[in-house]
Amino acid sequence: MAGRIVFDRDDAYQVTKRISAILKNNGVVLMTNNVYSGSTFVETRLGGSGHAQFATTPLSFAARCGAALFSMSTLEIQPFETYDAMIGAEIQVVRSEKPGPGSERPSAKAFSSLASAVLDFRGQFEADLRRCPEQYMLWGRQAHSMVGSSQRHETNG
Repeated sequence: MAGRIVFDRDDAYQVTKRISAILKNNGVVLMTNNVYSGSTFVETRLGGSGHAQFATTPLSFAARCGAALFSMSTLEIQPFETYDAMIGAEIQVVRSEKPGPGSERPSAKAFSSLASAVLDFRGQFEADLRRCPEQYMLWGRQAHSMVGSSQRHETNG
């Protein structure tokens, strides 16, 4: 590892430029991706009645920089002694299209690509959860849905 980037939210612009440069030069960046380490999230259904929230920053970097994106999970095998770190299959994120002339919004195709990537990541996360459910027992009590059940928008997938 060439270095570590630790920053405050006030430094986000400079850090974004630094991470983009690393990715565009084919470097590797490891990001912590959870509800405590980001400012923009997506919520998706998980299992029969659960939900999960994922920070969108890694997806955005992959789309903007054309970088490969992988999920990584670390599961405890023997308490405080043995861990299993697993890197999942590549999550396909189509490089972002620039907005059309006179438009500031990304295309529907770009949003569709990001949604597909979220569902891919969710599938890998759900496999880890099924492998070691005991490691996620308290997690459900800490993560509350940001979308109330009466406001939930259902999609296929």
